[in-house]
Amino acid sequence: MRHDKTVKFYFINTNQDYAPNQYTVWLENNLGFEHKYPHERLYIDALAPGDTCLMYINGQGVKAVGEVLGHMDEIPYQDHMIKRKKRTDRDEYRISVDWRLVLHEPITHAELKNRWGILYTRGTVLHIEQKDRVAELMRHLEKEHVQLAQEVDNHFEGKRYSITVNAYERNPKARARCIACHGCYCAVCGFDFEAIYGDVGKGVIEVHHLTPLSLINQEYEVNPVEDLIPVCSNCHTIIHKRKPPYDIEEARGLLK
Repeated sequence: MRHDKTVKFYFINTNQDYAPNQYTVWLENNLGFEHKYPHERLYIDALAPGDTCLMYINGQGVKAVGEVLGHMDEIPYQDHMIKRKKRTDRDEYRISVDWRLVLHEPITHAELKNRWGILYTRGTVLHIEQKDRVAELMRHLEKEHVQLAQEVDNHFEGKRYSITVNAYERNPKARARCIACHGCYCAVCGFDFEAIYGDVGKGVIEVHHLTPLSLINQEYEVNPVEDLIPVCSNCHTIIHKRKPPYDIEEARGLLK
């Protein structure tokens, strides 16, 4: 993950008491999102590509670290992926976040403050002012437990970290080559974000692993052409509605 002067750091909050599956859904789908009434300010709209998010679980601490891949898509989804204990008529707004580090043991509120000098106050999305302190924490995690995928020439994915990180590498080079080969539009429904939204939609697409990384449990060399396929966020959601996920032809067959 980048740590240059243009990158901003944010806490992005989850509440397992209110939405028990939020943490899992975010990790499995490389997403972060928020429920808000349309007239309310959309907190995730502040996030920009390249920004770093620290996923904070209420009552636990920081459980994952990710890089924002694109701006919020501004689509008010009514078919919620997050299952909340209380019924809500709020729309669900989504943003792509590559959750690259998943910590086996969370970094607690006390550890953030006392060891790293980082202050957390409760909120949906919070800009972290102690930028140098967060950058130091990120370097510690990466040096201690991770060799970033973009520093590796071969496209290895699926490595589990056995010390304090239990995560999968998501290789941006493999993603880029997948899109270069297959095109930046959905392989299921054909949706093209740039064609619909103009320049703001350029490069907006998700990449689906045809064999879920969670089923591999080992390091493997990914073929960006054969193992990855670009899909829109809607179709990606439908693909993962079933376990095992629908394949591309099955998903196309569901279109009306």
